[in-house]
Amino acid sequence: MSDYTKRLRPRVSTGIKRSLSSSFISRRLVPKVSKINKKKQVRKRAIQTNIPNTMNEIEIAPIITEPIAAFDISIPVDKSADKPKKKITRKKSKSVVHKLLKEAGIEDPEAVCVCLKAGISAGCINFEIPNPLDQIILQSQCFLCENEIVVKVRDVLYQGATGGNYWGGYDNDVICPKKGCQGTYVVSHMCTFRPNLDYGKYYNHCDICPGFGKCIGDYRESHCLSCGGHYFAGSMSQFKCSNCYSDSEDEGNDAGMFGAFFTDQPLSKKIPVFSYIYKQSETLRFDVLSDNPELSMSPAFQNIINDESSSSEID
Repeated sequence: MSDYTKRLRPRVSTGIKRSLSSSFISRRLVPKVSKINKKKQVRKRAIQTNIPNTMNEIEIAPIITEPIAAFDISIPVDKSADKPKKKITRKKSKSVVHKLLKEAGIEDPEAVCVCLKAGISAGCINFEIPNPLDQIILQSQCFLCENEIVVKVRDVLYQGATGGNYWGGYDNDVICPKKGCQGTYVVSHMCTFRPNLDYGKYYNHCDICPGFGKCIGDYRESHCLSCGGHYFAGSMSQFKCSNCYSDSEDEGNDAGMFGAFFTDQPLSKKIPVFSYIYKQSETLRFDVLSDNPELSMSPAFQNIINDESSSSEID
């Protein structure tokens, strides 16, 4: 190289060279060294803590292309083992019930209350034990004095099938034991496992139904021989079956024998039998009489019947 060219070439001091080299290293080499150091530190910590090194591995979650509802994740559970099995009991036949009654000392099983026999047939009342007539079927309170009433089987042996004549309670078999109390009752629903006391109006055991029948509640309910169902017949059986006939065909009300006194028809045409009220032993009582005006009756009803009979003769 000639002296002229050396003169033209700029001189660079050693200090400037060092600064340039350091800047180059800081810009190029330092980042790479820092990344390497970080990787080494992560690997070292992973080895110390026994954590797998996943620094360089990338896991991609699978993409679900089908709806979740399409997967059946239900686990079948056998629920039959948890539920207790119901005990199936067959009803006893008529001959078996009558045989049990005779073994208990009853000479005429036909005269026994049909509701009681239905309870024996269904298993509500057990007659296969010693002294079945002395078993208690109901413990309740008197409606009047709240005295305890204990009812045994022998108390309702000859109870009727209906409590229609509940005025005064002379046909009721269960009597309150408290002295001076006039509470008299019948036991309804002996054919079920829920016997209860009733003064008679809402006791009605239908003996036309198959077997020994069943309780249907109100004494004004009746069994329809056409459809086999039960319907409200009224206190004097003046209504027809609502299932077989329309409601428009029924006339009058359910005032019973007293309803005839508020109609335009003669008493003899409206009601073939009637009753009157008289006072005896401080208790209201009904006596059924035929519609003969000559019979002794209360003065109030006697005047009404005379008016009705005279009007019918004029017509």
